[in-house]
Amino acid sequence: MAEDWLNIPEYIVAVHEDWLRNTADVASQSITDSLNNAFSNNPWESKAAYNPATKISAMEAELGSLDTAIGAFNPLTSYQSYVAALSTLFDSDVFDDTYINADIAAFQDILNDQIETIVLPKMQAGLRDVNAVNSSAFMIAEAIIWGMSTRDTAKYGSELRQKLNVQRADMIGRAADTLLQATIAKHELHKALLHYTIEVNRIGIVALKEQTDVDRSIDVDEQKWDLEVFQYGANLLAAVSSGTAIPGSTGTSSPSQIQSSIGGALAGASAGYAISNSWQGAAIGAAIGLGASFL
Repeated sequence: MAEDWLNIPEYIVAVHEDWLRNTADVASQSITDSLNNAFSNNPWESKAAYNPATKISAMEAELGSLDTAIGAFNPLTSYQSYVAALSTLFDSDVFDDTYINADIAAFQDILNDQIETIVLPKMQAGLRDVNAVNSSAFMIAEAIIWGMSTRDTAKYGSELRQKLNVQRADMIGRAADTLLQATIAKHELHKALLHYTIEVNRIGIVALKEQTDVDRSIDVDEQKWDLEVFQYGANLLAAVSSGTAIPGSTGTSSPSQIQSSIGGALAGASAGYAISNSWQGAAIGAAIGLGASFL
């Protein structure tokens, strides 16, 4: 029953009593129910700050991999190992004795054919003219001819192997140098990959941290929703005495931290690349833009 000295109308007292104790089928629940629901579903109990340990561990692992690779890299040792491996490869697939011996044998076959079809017949014809075919001079002359063939074949083989050895050494040296440069380039690519991996994980950490904060904010707003709905009813009750209040708004219209940070990083990267025309300048600009977005 209303107190006369308060001058509060009976209907306000009735609604006030109903909303507090749910004595009539007007509101679906009382403010007491909403308070108890908020008490039993505290959104802060199960929440914790985002833990970036996994992404940081991934970055540390990549950094450790690069550090190990660079620490183990010895240009002289690598060059020597490349030379040894290439020597074996070239000897088995390029400068194989099978092909060299076949080339020498083909040269010898050509000489033998010339001796048998041209040289010896001419010599025999000349000796016949002087009736010396069956003399020792014929056998000595033929032996000398075949000896010259053997000499020329050996000379051809020696010159061929010498030329191929020079080519082999040159090819091995150039190939080893190419492999060494490729190894250095690989480490540079690894370093560039590490840089971008760190940048991606850095943005991921900010994004996941922002998601955690937004999820927490949504949970809090969800728990406060019923209570804030009652505020509109409270304003109605308090309107007679001008005691209204503005319910707390849910959500946010301001840009999130991840929007600001990514926007700042991209703007900084664009400016850095425009100035330096290199990815290093873009990276420095991104870092500056990312840092400035948190200020």
